[in-house]
Amino acid sequence: MFILSDPLLDMRFSDYGIQIPIRDQRAQAVLEHISRAWAGPSSCVLNLRTAADLLGIPDEDRGIHREDLERVHDTPFVEALFSEKLEAELIKTYELIDERGQPRRYRPDLAVRPLSALFDTILNQVWGTYLACRLAIESSPSAGPGPTNTGPGFAYFLGGGMHHARRDSGSGFCLVNDIMIAVKRLMAEGKVSSAWIIDLDAHKGDGTAELAAGDTSIHTLSIHMASGWPLDEESLTHAVAGRAPLVPSDVEIPVPSGGEASYVPLLRSGLAELEALSHGRKPDLAIVVDGADPYEKDELPSTADLKLSLKTCVERDRLVYDFLRERHIPSAWLMAGGYGERAWEPPAHFLASIVTPVAAAILEQDGKILIARRAPGQKQAGLWEFPGGKLEAGETPEQCLERELAEELGLKIKVGPFFAENLYSYRSGTIRLMAYRARVLGGQFRLAVHSEIRWVSPLELLQHELSPADVKIARLLAGEPL
Repeated sequence: MFILSDPLLDMRFSDYGIQIPIRDQRAQAVLEHISRAWAGPSSCVLNLRTAADLLGIPDEDRGIHREDLERVHDTPFVEALFSEKLEAELIKTYELIDERGQPRRYRPDLAVRPLSALFDTILNQVWGTYLACRLAIESSPSAGPGPTNTGPGFAYFLGGGMHHARRDSGSGFCLVNDIMIAVKRLMAEGKVSSAWIIDLDAHKGDGTAELAAGDTSIHTLSIHMASGWPLDEESLTHAVAGRAPLVPSDVEIPVPSGGEASYVPLLRSGLAELEALSHGRKPDLAIVVDGADPYEKDELPSTADLKLSLKTCVERDRLVYDFLRERHIPSAWLMAGGYGERAWEPPAHFLASIVTPVAAAILEQDGKILIARRAPGQKQAGLWEFPGGKLEAGETPEQCLERELAEELGLKIKVGPFFAENLYSYRSGTIRLMAYRARVLGGQFRLAVHSEIRWVSPLELLQHELSPADVKIARLLAGEPL
């Protein structure tokens, strides 16, 4: 499991005089919330450079290049983006000039950077989407040898989701379509042959539907406002047959105004339909456009037709997450649309809900380390582990370990420094295992959920059949490469 975030991805619209209510601190607010929920910052959070390093991408292959855009967009449009016509394309995409030729949500007199410089940030956003896809597919058990999770790969990118960009133009604040660019590059590299795109944004994923139309290797689902932009009366008046927004997704789920109660059942039915369209063939990757703009606290006026509660937003995401996990489909999630001071809440609460924080004690005595074997009838019966357990509400890892070892082993311990963590995805869910060095202060051994204990040397740890999440910690203690 990975989360991808980077200051290079901040659009900083105000620097260009653009007055759109997108808060650049949204990603930071998400990270702060999950840090609290997961009992501290996690090493699973990567930036663009560390993600590319982890994936072993050569320097010459890093970034998004002109050829990547040309796999998806028309050549004349791409040529315009790499010419003096770029600024005009940005003005059109972000709707900065109205039909009377007057600025709209645009104060160029307040700009501190040239509008054309925004293109570099947009390309970084596309690169982030591509990296999230690579992280998802290459952290799945089928990706190759070595220690892997048993659950499917999962990566959440705090950015991306430019689903309105069309074949020959930008649209709806989306200059290029990062979703399709990432998929087509992955296909060109031979890393995937099929993909699902599941779009949960309040607005129809019309650009993606247009670009994927007729491509049997890509199936699209969009659940969106039935009559909101780009399906409002004015937009439909100017729509052209065979072009966005009239091109349907493979699974099209329009939600009428006031239809919040039917949202989750409609989505559940739509996912079943998406699976049926694939005729039993699982995709190599699912991309989820996880827009927060259906949230009732979103501040964008054009999302007023859909007002989901925070609880329903999380239920929506968990439905899709569990659907993909149960089918063992790797997924890359894009934070996508969300406007205003509270737009961070749906992705943050979703991410907090899918990880269970667990603490483990590395009890040391005379150069040996204590491991305990799970008793028959317990989860992971027969496997050895570093003793510990799940954090209860409001507990620190240290408090958790003191309580768990008293309850399960009858020991009073002193918890020392943090040693290492492992985010591990079982088929049943993901845990964040935090290991701390510790020593015994007193007590008498009493086995509550274990059948036996052993004191072993660091090198002997890996001679035991360990709980899968504990293997990484044991390897680090034994000095073995991961």
